[in-house]
Amino acid sequence: MNSHIVREADINRHAGAIDDLSGLIDAFERTATDPGAWIEACTRATAFVGGVGATIVPANLDLRRMAIPHTAAHAGPLEKLAMGEWATRDPRARAWGKAVNDGYASDDDVLTHDEIETDPYYNELAKFGLRWFCSTGVLVNNEAWALAISRRVGDEPFGDRERERMLALRPHLERAARRTAVLGERRKRTLEDALIHSGRAVFVLDWSARVIGMNKNAEDLARRFGMLRNNRFHSRHAPNGTKISEFALRAVRFCPRRDSACAPMQITDPTSGQVLMFDAIPLPRDYQSLAGNVCAIITINVVGEEAISESSFSERFNLTRREAQLAMHLASGLRLDQFAERHGLSIGTARQHLKSVFAKTQTNRQAQLVAMIGRSSD
Repeated sequence: MNSHIVREADINRHAGAIDDLSGLIDAFERTATDPGAWIEACTRATAFVGGVGATIVPANLDLRRMAIPHTAAHAGPLEKLAMGEWATRDPRARAWGKAVNDGYASDDDVLTHDEIETDPYYNELAKFGLRWFCSTGVLVNNEAWALAISRRVGDEPFGDRERERMLALRPHLERAARRTAVLGERRKRTLEDALIHSGRAVFVLDWSARVIGMNKNAEDLARRFGMLRNNRFHSRHAPNGTKISEFALRAVRFCPRRDSACAPMQITDPTSGQVLMFDAIPLPRDYQSLAGNVCAIITINVVGEEAISESSFSERFNLTRREAQLAMHLASGLRLDQFAERHGLSIGTARQHLKSVFAKTQTNRQAQLVAMIGRSSD
């Protein structure tokens, strides 16, 4: 977390240029090539608006605190929010819509000053020396993000002057956030492209362990083993489903400060007896990954599949190469129309190949054919 925290001494260093927006704009511009510039943006925004701390924070705080740029004054409260201890009790969450839609929100949009004095959350916040807040919000990939700035107990609440300053910096925040999201998407695509050629199934996960992308091998494998439900990992075999879900959560919760590695995992499919090897590749825990909504990549490899080879099955039943390909394709759990699409055939031609396979293997249904291949593997 230290790489994402800036100290009050850094804020004070910029205080002499408190009326200078150009330095803040420059920091936002540099975020495209230097992720560390988000830290400077927090520092300069705090000084520009006249606060003691700042955070660039997503509406959904689940386990993402390690990558969120923030100043030292916000470290303690942010930890509690991200751990889920405060998130459901923070009355300021009601101001998200206004911060995004109107460009500005503050304590006055949440509670009266008298209510703030007695509110349990604000009283807990006061233990960290903080009281007042203001924020401006933007949408990145349909997710709300806010730049939130705080003042201490005993300071004046944020007013019209601070509102104007937050509105002035908002367009630059939005441009920087959108550029960062694009870079996060490019990072994901680069990894996907590199892994596609490995022959493994590649699944891309967001910060909630939901599958938001996959390659062709992954689509086929997920269908074959019934591995996805509502874009989340699943298994027809309940114990395996639990293991896979837990593995995905470990991948998205991976913390380089705490975890030395994200260990691979293997499971055995009880129906086919095949072994599936899982590997996780957590993406860097920086704002680029956060804004791009891409957290980790999981690859899956089926070990020892096709114990009977395509060529040996072809020789045994005098199949053509295309017929043997079709038989192995169906045995892997995929559909006839998928085979036709993959090999550039019409569905009618694919059906003719299947009829020929049935005749040569003396079967008359796909289930019989698959069962025969399974017995041949044994």
